[in-house]
Amino acid sequence: MKNLSIRAKTILGVGFIEILMLGLLLVLMNGFIKSTNYEALELRAKTTTQLFAQMVTDSVMSFDLATLESSADELLKSEAIAYVHIVDAKNRTLVSAGNHEPSPLDLTVETMQGSIFDAAEVIAFNGSPFATVKIGFEVGPVLAVIKTAEQWGIGVAVIELLLVALFSLLLGHYLTRKLDLLKESATRIADGDLTKTIDVVGNDEVDRVARAFEWMRLSLLNAQNMLLSAKHSLESEVEHRTKELSHAKSLAEETLARESEVFAIIGHEIRTPLAVIKMMIDQQGSKADIKQISEQVNHTLSLVEDMSLVARIGGRRESEMVTVDLEQQFKLIVTPFVSMAAEAGIELTYKSDCPVNSNTRLPLKGLRQSLTNLIKNAILHSDGEHIEVSLSLDPCGDNKADLCIEVVDDGVGIPVAQRESMFAPFKRGLSKNDGTGIGLSVSRQLIEHCGGSLTSESRLDGVSGGRFVIRCRIELISTVSEAQSTEMGNPLKGLRVLVAEDNPTLQLLTKSVLQKREATVDVAADGIEAINYFNTTSYDLVLTDFMMPNMNGCELAQALRSNGFSGPIIGVTAATVGQEREDLIEYGVDAALSKPLNLEELNKALTEFSNKAATGDI
Repeated sequence: MKNLSIRAKTILGVGFIEILMLGLLLVLMNGFIKSTNYEALELRAKTTTQLFAQMVTDSVMSFDLATLESSADELLKSEAIAYVHIVDAKNRTLVSAGNHEPSPLDLTVETMQGSIFDAAEVIAFNGSPFATVKIGFEVGPVLAVIKTAEQWGIGVAVIELLLVALFSLLLGHYLTRKLDLLKESATRIADGDLTKTIDVVGNDEVDRVARAFEWMRLSLLNAQNMLLSAKHSLESEVEHRTKELSHAKSLAEETLARESEVFAIIGHEIRTPLAVIKMMIDQQGSKADIKQISEQVNHTLSLVEDMSLVARIGGRRESEMVTVDLEQQFKLIVTPFVSMAAEAGIELTYKSDCPVNSNTRLPLKGLRQSLTNLIKNAILHSDGEHIEVSLSLDPCGDNKADLCIEVVDDGVGIPVAQRESMFAPFKRGLSKNDGTGIGLSVSRQLIEHCGGSLTSESRLDGVSGGRFVIRCRIELISTVSEAQSTEMGNPLKGLRVLVAEDNPTLQLLTKSVLQKREATVDVAADGIEAINYFNTTSYDLVLTDFMMPNMNGCELAQALRSNGFSGPIIGVTAATVGQEREDLIEYGVDAALSKPLNLEELNKALTEFSNKAATGDI
């Protein structure tokens, strides 16, 4: 080193420092690129797998393989997806799409084998694994980009080293030139020449450049610290918000579950006594007053079923089609409100242009509740003196007809600008009378679900007042209705029936109804007692309640199927909102009927069972 010139020392010194710093920078940069990209790939794989698992959960639960395959094929359209594989809890393949076979789960991109990152998500039901979704992500292109970035980084570092070497050479030349000037000045001073000014003075450009570089370094370091701090703060805020949203979602789900459970219990407790009353009324005969009481009980039972629309936002249920005499049925709906209107000082009239004995097939429950709500609203909120309910049919071919029901009053009416908004939940307009504000909203949902429409329109005669119109397409049937043709047969005749029911009154009434249909009936108070009957007697049909002590209806159905009983098991439940019907079907029940027991529905269920048995579909 002693024999080296200042120029050589400058080049070597700067080069050594530059190599050290560049090497450290390359290591840090490559590590940062790998870690951030690997974390992004892992997060993307985890998020995609979780979202896809959530998306196909309903299809997996229902074993809808067509939807699963369609969803898998749609996901494979992404170039980053190598395969989609779904297996059930017993590791049986439900769906396998893609050109690659699934490999063991990869924990990190850095430790994976090959260019496919394997991720998985478990679909659980009631806390137990139900199925597993495995997705392979093609990460080869990303790894190639990272490799290219590393190569470019090395290339840039080599170029920078060459530039630094050139700069060091120039810098050494500059410094030695200054030293030569100083040497010349020293020689002149030694020679006694004091006329030439020494060009080298303190605080020259080199020092200022050094200080500028130091200032730049300090500025960059400060900026980097600020960015890291902001990044950590943002990550912390995102994590905090995510936890808050997750907690809020959990609370919402718990609340909805509790609400559904409460509605199920309320529905069960209301329906059970009403079912007793209904069956007792049906045993008494067919007097006109008894018929109207029975109709009101039927309507109250339908109200219990419609609680599902309030319990589940956007909930949907099947529109049950019923065969009725249109003229007679709607008179039964309107007649009870005549006295209610009279007490309020309002005249309620009814007119119809439908023919006598107009047998039709229509969604009776939805139409009945909607019409009931409209009549009640007119009585309570119209402030008028007259209400007219009119009914008309317009045949349109193929045994179809357009049904039009109008409820018209001469009250204060509804401003045109407010007519549509009145169908929103909890909108009550200008009425000062009590009300929940959900009647019109529920009515429209019911009618639209039946394929019809409910609108608020101006009166045709130009008089002020309210006019609500229900339009719905129904089916015209022959004079001998499906209901009559069903009743002509008696599939219960000669059958030995076991009834499992814990309510003593319903036990007696159900037994009486079945015996009148020429069936032999035994009654058990719970599932265990029913099993004991089966140990000594053979039965053709089992009717079981859901909520019973000791052993409920689901457990009874499961036990009977396990013991080889292949006959029809019919569930009779008071629930309309909860999961009772779905649970009964899942545990081996062939059909789930609502309380009170309806012979027409029971005959229909037995006929469907016989048809399936004949075709081998059971």
